[in-house]
Amino acid sequence: MTQKSKNKTKSAALEIELTVAHVVFGGNAAQGRYFYSFSPDVVTVGKDQSPVKITYRLEKEVSKHFKIDGVLNSDSKDQIYDTKIAADGRSASMMNRNDTQTLIFFSVLVRDEKRGVLVACDPQVGNDPEITPQAGKRKR
Repeated sequence: MTQKSKNKTKSAALEIELTVAHVVFGGNAAQGRYFYSFSPDVVTVGKDQSPVKITYRLEKEVSKHFKIDGVLNSDSKDQIYDTKIAADGRSASMMNRNDTQTLIFFSVLVRDEKRGVLVACDPQVGNDPEITPQAGKRKR
């Protein structure tokens, strides 16, 4: 069975890794006191990815005192549903219908339990059920 035909029978899956760190200065969140990045940094959900499960996962190198507290989104077209935070706080997943072209802004809320700070990390997800996202992305 080909990958394409598998996607027709079950949902696709996207894993996005999140790195978060406390920094003295020069960060991109929480008044410059934290740095975060996503890999990949922008996700396009395309053709043959309907529905798709999106999982944001803290990289294994991220200190254990960082936990995902929640995920907010700007979805106004009823695309995102069934958001779940893992019991250990190291990942969050949600389903994306991907049946309408739209750009969805997310805010992954990460709590630094050591310092009592909530950090908003903002990835982007674009839905375009008519296109095929670029092939050849590096897998880990």
